[in-house]
Parts: sequence; structure tokens; C-alpha cells
Amino acid sequence: MGLGRGATMEELIEAVGEDTTPEGLEVELVGGVVNYCDPETYPSQMEVDALTRRKFRVVVGAHPKKQLSDNQLLALRGALQLAGISGLGEVGLDFSIPGDEVWYEQEQKLLAVLPFLKPNQVLVLHIRPQRGSSGLHIHNHVLQLLKHQAKIPVLSRIQLHCFAGPTIAVRLWAAEFPNAHFSFSGLVARFSEEQKNALRAVPRHRLLIETDAPYFPVCRAKKVSAPHLVYHTAARVAEILGDITTEGVCRLTAGNGQRLFI
Repeated sequence: MGLGRGATMEELIEAVGEDTTPEGLEVELVGGVVNYCDPETYPSQMEVDALTRRKFRVVVGAHPKKQLSDNQLLALRGALQLAGISGLGEVGLDFSIPGDEVWYEQEQKLLAVLPFLKPNQVLVLHIRPQRGSSGLHIHNHVLQLLKHQAKIPVLSRIQLHCFAGPTIAVRLWAAEFPNAHFSFSGLVARFSEEQKNALRAVPRHRLLIETDAPYFPVCRAKKVSAPHLVYHTAARVAEILGDITTEGVCRLTAGNGQRLFI
């Protein structure tokens, strides 16, 4: 696409191109969450201000696959002090990379950054299991880390980014952290029946959708994703739920997101 690592959201949308719904309707993008999870691209105060003026919320973190030096850890702490930062994330565990030592290092990094979370900020979690796993083990593991080691308050606001876990994981999160929200991406197009059942088990007031732009293309016509393509995710979610329209999913999740990232 010719875009560099520091490309703006506007440049991404322009590069991906315009899109309409199958009915020929345009989707109005009323806001969203911009996630800076690479220390080399953390935003300036000016960039945060520009995004918040457009009704976007900004979170900063460190992707589980990203190594963090001591200086980058300090940079993350500093970025979280900027005015207008709404959350810490994405952070978490990614067991798609094999190796006990790798997993241990990810866990230690997660425990190192969780104390940076402020009471008024959202915790955005990336939780990805080993290939072939349902994800129950890793979700329960992160839950235990948050509860017993990091001592994250029970009523903390949490976004489970790109959620693809089983129904039991939905029930565990809902029971242990009642303000946890389940965010679904274009991956729903490839969900198993169990993952679809998990989506159906999510309380409607805790449901979110996303594009994970520029990753995980949400439609065949586009090689990458962009925020204005969220309609495609909504359509897949509506199809799985069966009792709500695509527009209904858009309106529901927009309201949920605005309340979460207040």
C-alpha cells in the first residue's frame, strides 16, 4: 500500500478506499479507539489532541510479541501520562509463538506494565492461545494474573480485544470482572460453532466490534482493514446472533464503546 509505520488513520482510510454496504449505504464513522502498541510509534500530545477532537479515544501499550527495553518501558509510562490517553493496551499474552521461555517473558512484561494502569483508564487485553487450543486455559491464566498478582480491581473497565474464546471464557470474565467487554473483529467470519455460541453468550451491553485495522481484512475486496469497514464485522455478528440487524449491531456497539471509553 506504500504506507509507512507512522501512517495516519486518514492515510490508511484513503489507501484502502471507499466502501459501501450491500444496500449501497455509506457508514458514518462516529468514533473509535486508536491503539498504539509499538513504542517506536507512540503519539505526541499534539497527535492525541487531534484524535480526541475527532471523537477517537487513544490507548497506548506494548503488543505481547514486542520486546520492551528499559527505556521503552519508561516511554510507555510517560505516554500514559499524556492528557487524553484513555487506556493501557494492547497488552497481554500471545501463545501463538511457541516456547516456555517466550511465554514466561511475556508474562513478566505484562506484570511489569499493569501497575501503570490508572483507575480512570481502560485495560485493553490481547489474549491469543496456542494453535488448536480453545483458549480457555490462557484466558483463565490471564484472569488469575490480574486477580491475584497484579491485583487489578474487580470493577476495572476491560476490553477483550479480538475475542475468540469459548463460552466458558465469556462466563469466567463476566463473573470475575463484570465490566469486561468482549470485542469481536473480522475473525468472526471464520468462527467455529463453539466460538459462535460464545458470541451469543456475551451480554449485549458488553458487546463491541472492531476492525483491528490495518490487520485482519474484514472482506474479500480489501487486502487490509480500516476503521470505516467495521460494517462488515457488524454484518457477520448480526448473522450469528440472528435476532438483530446489522444496523442494530452498529448502534448497540457504538453506544457500548462510548460508555466504556467515557
